[in-house]
Amino acid sequence: MNVKENIKNKVEQLDKSELRSLSQYIDQMLLMRGKEAVSTKKKEQPYKKVAKLLSKNPLTTHDILDERKERV
Repeated sequence: MNVKENIKNKVEQLDKSELRSLSQYIDQMLLMRGKEAVSTKKKEQPYKKVAKLLSKNPLTTHDILDERKERV
């Protein structure tokens, strides 16, 4: 018996008040999962921020190496 079937069998044994509680709990779990998905999607990866900043004033690897040589 897999997990879903096991849960279904247990749910069938619950009374109305227990079913309402379970329904609220499931709703909360789904809501939290949705918030986590949104928060991870909204976070912009650091390399994307750098690429966006550099797009205005593009630097090449050669430019960076030249600047390093000047400092050393």
